[in-house]
Amino acid sequence: FQLFTHRAIFEADSKDSEEEEEEAEEVLLTLGASLGWLGGATVLIAFISEFLTGAIDEAAIEFGLSETFVGFVILPIIGNAAEHSTAIVMAAKGKMDLSFGVALGSSTQI
Repeated sequence: FQLFTHRAIFEADSKDSEEEEEEAEEVLLTLGASLGWLGGATVLIAFISEFLTGAIDEAAIEFGLSETFVGFVILPIIGNAAEHSTAIVMAAKGKMDLSFGVALGSSTQI
């Protein structure tokens, strides 16, 4: 939908895209270092996710919420908070196509 009916809104200026193509990107990490950072980040996220899930379970018991409500409502909202903030930041930077895509994908997941 977003790329068919409102194409003019999402197209970048031709001058901007030409300038971006001319700029060469500098390689900051080697393949091994990139894989190491990716693996480390994955392990860190796994631990944080376990901590968050445990904290939510304890809070749900304390507040008397059912596991079904927590699983279908609370966890998806918390899990997509980062995507919602990304959509807001991209909209503030004027990248509406990316912002719209992230917001649409995030709301579809919920």
